[in-house]
Amino acid sequence: MLLGGGQAGSEYFAGYITEEALSVDNLFVFLVIMSSFRLPREDQQKMLLFGIVFSLARLVGIVWEKWRDGAPVGVGRRALGTCAV
Repeated sequence: MLLGGGQAGSEYFAGYITEEALSVDNLFVFLVIMSSFRLPREDQQKMLLFGIVFSLARLVGIVWEKWRDGAPVGVGRRALGTCAV
């Protein structure tokens, strides 16, 4: 990445900005959902922690299932064994 030149640096920066924007968007969505359910402030952190743990467990389950079946594990076109789109 250090020697990738201006193009690689621009792509990295654009990806970074996109991820930051999406994370801020997620915080807004969490606030809207919690306020619509009138979740007490002291329980909001517990629910966020539960959501994070549940999401990680679900992701591990999906990867485990693919690995056990012998399917390639990866993301998008860069996954090993997938055809290019």
